[in-house]
Amino acid sequence: MTSGTDSSRAAGRGNRGGFAYGSSTSTQGMPAVCRCTHRTAAESWTVAVTHSAGIVLLRTPPNDPDQLEILLVHPGGPFWAKKDQHGWSIPKGEFDPDEEDALVAARREFHEELGSVCPAGDATPIPAFRAGSKWIHSFVLETAEAAAFDADDITSNTFEMEWPPRSGQQQSFPEVDRAAWFDVETAAHKLHKGQLPLIAHVRQR
Repeated sequence: MTSGTDSSRAAGRGNRGGFAYGSSTSTQGMPAVCRCTHRTAAESWTVAVTHSAGIVLLRTPPNDPDQLEILLVHPGGPFWAKKDQHGWSIPKGEFDPDEEDALVAARREFHEELGSVCPAGDATPIPAFRAGSKWIHSFVLETAEAAAFDADDITSNTFEMEWPPRSGQQQSFPEVDRAAWFDVETAAHKLHKGQLPLIAHVRQR
């Protein structure tokens, strides 16, 4: 997860900083494919800006009606095994905004990463924001069904990657290795830094 579990699918590709962004716009008025060029004296390459959609699942725990909790997931795979602080994400994944509705994609990713159908109810969109080379589209869901979601009972889909490095051996890992409910203050320390605007929005709700 560079900024979410969708980066588990891209594990091993790595991240490079210092991008200068060009742009092309989608039908929704934001970059669908943005060619980001990084140049040194010896090399140049381009990286496409991507879009990711996810669910911000909220609940009020029954034993503390004054508290608010948010569901976060931890990415699977060896790169994230020992990462806890700022290593968690909302359930989310990549999609093409020119071909799929963001909320449909967010509900689909929830199902794929947690093995359960996303709780029903009206989802409130949060304005899309940029995190590095990715636009994050997120939706707040806070219903009785959402509050009953069991974070200990998940079954994630999997991805394959070469591990150990340069071994020639492919191993399978879950995209999400665990999920948990956190109060908002704790979630601010757990959530990937690129997703912290979500915390600000939840606090203002």
